Amino acid sequence: MRLRHLVPPTGFYRLFVAAALAIGAFNTSSSYACGDTLSIAKTGSMADTDARSSNHYDVLRNGKKIGEHTISFHRQGDALQVTAETHMRVRILFITVFRYHYKSEENWCGNELMAVHTRVDDGGDIQQTQAVRTEDGFRITRMADDQSNEQPADAEDDYIRGTFPSTNHWNMVAIEADHLFNTITGRLNRVEVSLMDTPQPAFNRYAVRGELNINTFYDADGHWRGMAFDHTDGSRIEFRCTDCTNTPIGPA
Repeated sequence: MRLRHLVPPTGFYRLFVAAALAIGAFNTSSSYACGDTLSIAKTGSMADTDARSSNHYDVLRNGKKIGEHTISFHRQGDALQVTAETHMRVRILFITVFRYHYKSEENWCGNELMAVHTRVDDGGDIQQTQAVRTEDGFRITRMADDQSNEQPADAEDDYIRGTFPSTNHWNMVAIEADHLFNTITGRLNRVEVSLMDTPQPAFNRYAVRGELNINTFYDADGHWRGMAFDHTDGSRIEFRCTDCTNTPIGPA
């Protein structure tokens, strides 16, 4: 059983966002210079600006919890590292019929996205993407590696000019974009975003349409409150906030 059967018509690969690369291999623990911020941080002289926080969400299918999603933030001066991670598991008669693990790491310098690396394990099918900032765009690398068949990975490189938000949702700038970088496919998705007519008391709902088809929610302070969509099998998928007002918004 694959999670791609539990997600919107465009597939689970259209829900999230993307990647940063080293030649021939992916590195999930890289440091990206943000002026002198990171080099100073390594010496411990920036301890007073070091801040960590996290947001938490339940993942539901037709109202039943099937997993959890966490977004963790680590800020050091102007440098911000954001890690989005999803764990899902579906059981039938106490037997686990599929597991899913998504992990995406973004590196920011002020308001500039510098790199993003994403790895997905969909029941043993591995998908990785990476985007690294260059002078006028991003170098994109995509890699698929089916470990269940023990076959070598297939890699593909590309280049995207300009800047863009990702599909990791935590940054409200995504609702102002006409393209979002899909962290799973490693490609840009064209979208149109509009405020829905039925706002909730605690947050506003936005319809994301085009090459993505989801409803995403933000409160007045810019915190991401979750999302929802209908899958082609008729099920309703929700990422529902349990503790999600810890986004580091504004200057460090």
